[in-house]
Amino acid sequence: MTDLFLTEFKQWSLLISIILMICMYIFTIIFWPTLLTKFGLKKYQGVQRVHVGEVPRIGGLISVVGIFLYWMMCTHGKAMPFLDALLISSIPLVLISIKEDFFHNTRASSRLLMMFLSCFLFFYLYDISFPQIEFPGLGPLINSSIFMSWLFFAFCVVVIINGNNLIDGANGLMPMSIIMQSLSLFFICFSSQDMTNMIRLMYILTPMIIFLIFNYPWGKVFMGDLGAYFFGFFISLLTIVIFGEHPELPTWSAVIILFYPAIELLFSLCRKIYEGKNPMQPDPNHLHLKMFYLLKQGGIKPRVSNGLVMPFVGLIWGMPFILVVWAYQSLTLTIITLFIMLIIYFGFYWALPRKKLIKTIDVP
Repeated sequence: MTDLFLTEFKQWSLLISIILMICMYIFTIIFWPTLLTKFGLKKYQGVQRVHVGEVPRIGGLISVVGIFLYWMMCTHGKAMPFLDALLISSIPLVLISIKEDFFHNTRASSRLLMMFLSCFLFFYLYDISFPQIEFPGLGPLINSSIFMSWLFFAFCVVVIINGNNLIDGANGLMPMSIIMQSLSLFFICFSSQDMTNMIRLMYILTPMIIFLIFNYPWGKVFMGDLGAYFFGFFISLLTIVIFGEHPELPTWSAVIILFYPAIELLFSLCRKIYEGKNPMQPDPNHLHLKMFYLLKQGGIKPRVSNGLVMPFVGLIWGMPFILVVWAYQSLTLTIITLFIMLIIYFGFYWALPRKKLIKTIDVP
């Protein structure tokens, strides 16, 4: 299996796409101020902004272009049917997020519509086997109806897409989260001798590692909405595919793997509704932002504080890989693990002060 896996990646197409991605990152970092002025691109503003200066938010565009070039050059391989469906179905998502990255003027409802459209396109184009949901009452209803399956799993994908976008901002946080999710799935696939999905995971790991080199620790480039949306779309769909192809695995293990973006979004929505706020509007009270403001309050410079957020919340994004290895084959252990993760997350969250309690800090 290992020899076949290595043979799949001993291709000039992979090397060329990697070199091109690196060159595009270098070009963007050097010439971004000139491009910003020449094309009149709108500067990014928002309450979730924690970086200093104007940083290009096109890491996602570069990554998608790199994957697309590899797809164009590599016309064979067991993993290609999945990549075909992924790239075609992601077109609505890519278009709306490019518009948001460059002009910052798309409505939340428009983005949600494109997310669901991309999900339904993928389900239509790819011969997918959905996982069997292990939940009393709801599970049989979803499992027995293709319509309910499409709605439920599209909702799950949209949750991860938006949760992924919430954690994109602190340098290295979103790519490390996705790398840990990918490695967790990689371990499961390796244990199941599933070479095809191991190769598919490399389509995520390769651009993420390249991006991390330029993003961490000093944040020379960001993923932007396109990168956060696309890779959230990618990792969540691949998780569904892997657990659908391996019915022996408890599907709650997928929740362990995608825990961080999922809990960030769902908890944020519930918190804002409870506080009487618009759940669609951003705020500065997410876990990583609270950590950033706490570090900055301690007298650490904003740029350094930004770089420290990722390792300081490492327990949260690192938990999937740490715990799924122990629990993924047992439903009982999986449920216990989820309770442990919830306790750790909420304990961490409530131990950190909210921004409104830190009166001496302004968003840079």
